[in-house]
Amino acid sequence: MLIAHLTDTHVLARGGRIAGDLDPARRLGGCIQTIGDLRPQPDAVVITGDPTDGGREEEYVRLRELLAPLSTPCFLIPGNHDTTAPMRRVFADHGYLFADQAFMHYTVDELPVRLIGLDTRLPDQSGGTLCEARLGWLEQRLTERPHLATLLLMHHPPIEVGIPHMDAIGCGNAGALSRILSKHRQVLHILCGHVHRMVQGGLNGVAITVGPSTSHAIALDTQGRGGIETVPHPPAFCLLNISDTGATTVHLEYPSRH
Repeated sequence: MLIAHLTDTHVLARGGRIAGDLDPARRLGGCIQTIGDLRPQPDAVVITGDPTDGGREEEYVRLRELLAPLSTPCFLIPGNHDTTAPMRRVFADHGYLFADQAFMHYTVDELPVRLIGLDTRLPDQSGGTLCEARLGWLEQRLTERPHLATLLLMHHPPIEVGIPHMDAIGCGNAGALSRILSKHRQVLHILCGHVHRMVQGGLNGVAITVGPSTSHAIALDTQGRGGIETVPHPPAFCLLNISDTGATTVHLEYPSRH
């Protein structure tokens, strides 16, 4: 099974710029074109949060236009920049976004590997968490399909990434998630975003990939010397190849146009 993992696309309304003079729509468009050229085609495309920059309806409309060339199913989860109502309105045909009213949680069971999307947002905050209600929902979903290989999708990484100002706005209650993972060994991998850099890690034996932003990258500041600083990296995305045995490889891919 192949999964294209994009994240933090930060799409703006037509003509919008970010991080100086970067065009997030053009950069995402280059990634979409590259995905369209892949052979074989991925079984799914996932975007792990912040698909838009301001959570406004016109941004989701632009995002939908950019995703239209995809011939493979696309699944979104929200990030801290997103708002529920306009996201659901513009993607009204994406029924999975309506599976839970309290949070934008969902499961996708039609693929060779099950997807579970988790909403880690906190109202009006950059950081996220997995509260008891969300963790209870996750444990129920894992309990109902204990033998089905599963990927978790979440915006905020449940690990420290070593960049102090990003770890300060990471995912709270990761220890409780770790305890759930210890009981439900069907989880193969966790895909995240938020950090705007590719980071590989793990939690209780489960591999974690934090994907690079297609929009703009942040500096590797392990000393916490300052605030968030952008760096001129090209847009990129990850391609996961999951074998029939559950073995997973992760490739980093750059579009030819950005």
